[in-house]
Amino acid sequence: MTISIILYDRATDSLWPQILRFSANGEHIRKKQKRLQVTEMTWQAAKQISCDIMLLSNDTGYTRNYAQYPYGTYKEEEGLLFPITFEDTRVFGKERVLRILERTKVKAYRFSDFKKQ
Repeated sequence: MTISIILYDRATDSLWPQILRFSANGEHIRKKQKRLQVTEMTWQAAKQISCDIMLLSNDTGYTRNYAQYPYGTYKEEEGLLFPITFEDTRVFGKERVLRILERTKVKAYRFSDFKKQ
C-alpha cells in the first residue's frame, strides 16, 4: 500500500491528495492544482544556490518544536487514520516516496534508497 500526503484547506473544506493533483471534495472539487517545483535541501545548500528563493520557516508564531515528529509512533505502525480504497503491498504503506510523473507514466522511488550526502 502506498499513500500520498493529503493537504486540507480549512477555509474551503477541500481535500487535495497530491497523487491525484486535483481537489477530491469541498468547494474546489475537481479543480487542478498548480504545479510548483520544490527542492528539499539543507539551509546551507539553499544559501549557496541563490539569495532569491522562497524558504519555509519555523518562525510561525506558534510554540512548537518543528524538529520533532508530532505524531508519536504513527509512522512505524501498520494502521492508518482513514480508510483506503486500493492497497499496494510493494512498499510499507507509510514509506516516503518520490513520485515522477511523465505524461501518463508514473514511477516511484523510495527515499530510503537515496544516499545521504
